[in-house]
Amino acid sequence: MPANKELFITCPASKETIAKYNRYEVISINPHFGQSVVGIYQTLKEAKEKKQLLFMSQDLPLVIYDTIKQERI
Repeated sequence: MPANKELFITCPASKETIAKYNRYEVISINPHFGQSVVGIYQTLKEAKEKKQLLFMSQDLPLVIYDTIKQERI
């Protein structure tokens, strides 16, 4: 471990940054463990494709969340 570790503080991203890099989140909902983000995508089309693929491979409910409007799609 380095002798002089630096402390990194994460700050909330601006709406412009979120819109450019990570607008849509695919979230799995587990009744025992809560919600988990399983993917972050730039376009709704990418998020829907990944949601469909994950839906076929697991038994948990999945939702797409819009980080700009802060609502489920």
